[in-house]
Amino acid sequence: TALSPNRLVMAVRNETGSTIRFDTVAKTCSCVAITAERNFIEPGESLPFVVRLGPQSSQNSDRYMVSFSLRKDGVDRATILVSGPLQGVLFIDSRSTYESNGKISEWRIPIRTTAPVDPSALIPTLDPALRDFIAKVEVENDRAVLVVGASESQLGQTGITGEVTVQCPTNEVKHSRTITFLKAEFVNLSPKFVRFQRLQSAGDGDNDQEPESYEANFLVRLKDQGEEMPTIQCEAEGWDVNVTAKELANGVLAAHVNIRRASNGEKPSGKHVKIQWNFASKSEAVQITSIGLLED
Repeated sequence: TALSPNRLVMAVRNETGSTIRFDTVAKTCSCVAITAERNFIEPGESLPFVVRLGPQSSQNSDRYMVSFSLRKDGVDRATILVSGPLQGVLFIDSRSTYESNGKISEWRIPIRTTAPVDPSALIPTLDPALRDFIAKVEVENDRAVLVVGASESQLGQTGITGEVTVQCPTNEVKHSRTITFLKAEFVNLSPKFVRFQRLQSAGDGDNDQEPESYEANFLVRLKDQGEEMPTIQCEAEGWDVNVTAKELANGVLAAHVNIRRASNGEKPSGKHVKIQWNFASKSEAVQITSIGLLED
């Protein structure tokens, strides 16, 4: 076998007395590509396979392990386990941590590297969509971290999406990832989709069987546990909405929502209702939408 930064050439030898024929190479990981010159191996012969290795973001070791099977008509004819050291890997993780001082948002994104890539030599670049952002690479305990910062006034409500690239000039390797940078709101609502339970109804005079009132419970988490309870208002087209909230723990509120078919206006149709939440603190305001399913 020969191992390059992302390419493994290996020979599979047929030690049986019959020809191994296959029409499919089944892999345990989508991060590898496996090719061969033909789809059979005669007894006593070897067939080279080219395995192209892609870094796995969830793997923390310095070794690569993946298995694949040679299949014929859906039946495994042979299973091969590939294991070896990861070399020359440069990979931007999909996870990140977020911090904000109210004016500047900062994201810290782990970068995975293996020798001979030098974490201290990494250079970040941003595409034009992120031209007002700043980026740098820090090394903590021999591990690289991509730090991206931006003014919160630039992000808006939907954030900004752009491509981030990290390269190592000494090894001529690089990796790019498209990331949406969003600021964390001062409140978090869960769940965003909830089932509203029907309450006992006396009817509305037109159809005594028509339910008119429903309820559901939500959790509201404050980004800053020392933040005072925000004002909360809810709206839903065609419904009268009442919301009450109480503090369960530091920074966690329980919100109870009751919706009742509005006495004026058109009767809402369908089994879903869109709730528009309006949260306001002394310094911030945010709107969050949730969807409710009306249960009979």
